Formats: sequence, structure tokens, C-alpha cells
Amino acid sequence: MNARKTVTALLLLFVAVSIGFLVTREFAGGKTSDELATSDPGSVDQAELIAYYFHGTRRCATCKSLEAYTNEALESGFRDDLESGRIELQIVNIDETVNEHFVHDFELDARAIVIARFDNGQREQWKRLDRMWELVSDKNEFVQYVQSETQAMLTGN
Repeated sequence: MNARKTVTALLLLFVAVSIGFLVTREFAGGKTSDELATSDPGSVDQAELIAYYFHGTRRCATCKSLEAYTNEALESGFRDDLESGRIELQIVNIDETVNEHFVHDFELDARAIVIARFDNGQREQWKRLDRMWELVSDKNEFVQYVQSETQAMLTGN
């Protein structure tokens, strides 16, 4: 009987913690702590270009590599632009309800990198970097691809 009470108490504790997590997440706008740290919705008015890395809740090693390579491409090629806020990297979980609009906005059918140019806070142009999947096994080519597409978007080409 004592084991039954212990299991019941643990299950109730699990339910309470789960509810607490959901309530906290709801008050945070549906974003995880990682997303809150990397995404500032108010900064769109200042950024000229946003590079989005869209991922799902479940993340494999390849997905994590795609994010790391994207970050490296921007850091190594556009450090000053990142620091000044001209370019921004946003890591977005598209499985979360609050981010579902991105699937339609950028015609996403899989995890993706999208580069979008803004003028006065309005999205003017965007491009999905579809070659990311064929280049993920070659980090150098991947980084060069992201950098060249970013540069082209900045110059309006």
C-alpha cells in the first residue's frame, strides 16, 4: 500500500510540474527559453536582413549541424553586421503554434534556412536556401553558400 501512495504522489507531482511548464510557456508567448534568448520580435524594425533557421521540436545531429554551420557562416562573414543589428539570426521552432505562420509565409515543407530582407520593418524579399540539404556534408561549401546568398540578398541581387 505504501508503494501505491508513493507512485500516486509521484504522478501528481509530474502532472503539477507539467502544468506549471505549460503555463510558463504560455506566458512566454509560446517560445522556449532558447528562442527567447535568440529572437527579439521588436528588432525587425532595425534589422535589414534576418536569417531564419527553422527547426522542429525533435532535432537530430544533422539539424544541429545545420544550425551551427548557419551561425558560423554569418559570424565569420558578417560579424560587424550582426553586431550592429543590420543582420540578425533567428532560430525558430516551427512546431510551436506561435510560429506556424512561418510555414505559410515562407512556403516551408521541411526544416529550412530562409534569408529575408526588410525595409522599414516590412519584408521586401526572401529566399529559402534549398541547397542546404545537399551541402550539409561539406561544411566549407555550406558556409560559402550561406554567405554568398546572404551577400546577394543584402545587395538586392
